[in-house]
Amino acid sequence: MITSIMDINAWSHSNRLKLNAQKSVVIWLGTRQQLAKLNQADMTIHLPDGTLTAKPTIRNLGVQLDSELSFDAQARNGVKSCYFIPCSM
Repeated sequence: MITSIMDINAWSHSNRLKLNAQKSVVIWLGTRQQLAKLNQADMTIHLPDGTLTAKPTIRNLGVQLDSELSFDAQARNGVKSCYFIPCSM
């Protein structure tokens, strides 16, 4: 995975783009057993411009994705927005 991200970083630089480590997110996808085998070194990716740390849940195009693709985070977010009551003054 690190080589893939380094390839993306190199491609970005060759096309006059910047892979912004502060705005980029990384998520590992797998079963609970597979994710348990990852160590802390796997969770951190060092780039020349910064460090990427893997997160258990990310948001992409408004959809909450978790590392097991169970969509629990998306369901919780949907329920939370259903119970949201705006305050009117």
